[in-house]
Amino acid sequence: MPYLLLTVSLQTDFVAPLAAGERLPNTLHIGRAESRRLGLDDIAACSALPASSSHIHHREALEHLASGLGVTVIDSIPEFHAWLGIRRDGAVVTLRGRLAPDVTTEGDTTLGDEVRRLVEYLFRDCASVRLKPLSGGFSGSQVFMTESVDRRGLQEIPFVVKVDAHAKIAKERAAVESIENGLGSVSPRMAEFADLETLGAIKYQFATMHGGVVLTLKKAFQAAPDVAAVQALFQQDPAGFYAALPDWLGREAEEVPCGWIHGHLNLANILLDETGNTWMIDYFWTRVGHALQDIAKLEND
Repeated sequence: MPYLLLTVSLQTDFVAPLAAGERLPNTLHIGRAESRRLGLDDIAACSALPASSSHIHHREALEHLASGLGVTVIDSIPEFHAWLGIRRDGAVVTLRGRLAPDVTTEGDTTLGDEVRRLVEYLFRDCASVRLKPLSGGFSGSQVFMTESVDRRGLQEIPFVVKVDAHAKIAKERAAVESIENGLGSVSPRMAEFADLETLGAIKYQFATMHGGVVLTLKKAFQAAPDVAAVQALFQQDPAGFYAALPDWLGREAEEVPCGWIHGHLNLANILLDETGNTWMIDYFWTRVGHALQDIAKLEND
């Protein structure tokens, strides 16, 4: 099956404006826009194969291709293979003869073969890696904090590894690429990602995470002393707050600016260390929205 590889350089004047009534051959009508497609009926690009060192610029270029040229943007490499008609019965990534690191887990946690091979690939330059399971919420994914030692015997900084189905990992990676330059030290930096037969994984680095005991906020709250101040909160009925709202409040709504929201905020997706530093994990639902959506999700869970 022949394939055509296109290298595209995006400029601000990439799509030349047309005069009124002017028509060009080999164009696809997308809404009211006309875009040159070189006579190709179907074009796709894989966001996991960037041509730019900047994730933000890469994402902006893909959005331009999608909106201006009708290009299908596929975030998962296995799904891109399927679009190309390439069938892969084996792994997408392999160690290619490298010695696999010694992977161990905390407690009685067991790893499936595919999860273990993903961890081995993500830490292929290490001699050993120890996984501590973290509760990553209710999405069914597996989330681990790591303690790894490189082949020189040096202790590495902790990483957080998330494992899930291809499509979910691809969607989360795309969300992180969109926000990682705007959230500072509390946001994750995507160190690497990988895909195998059915699962994918992302390896996260957190700027201020330096080891020690790290718990989810849910576990930290459950382990905290049962002080009287906390108990008093459960004696209050918040229903009176809603009854006291004025009638005009719902009639005089105003549009407000929206920003990035986490989308799946709950106590199991917030990490807390011994010094009080906090980080958020699980960015699968991250998007532009109103902050009240995060507040409502946090309260509901």
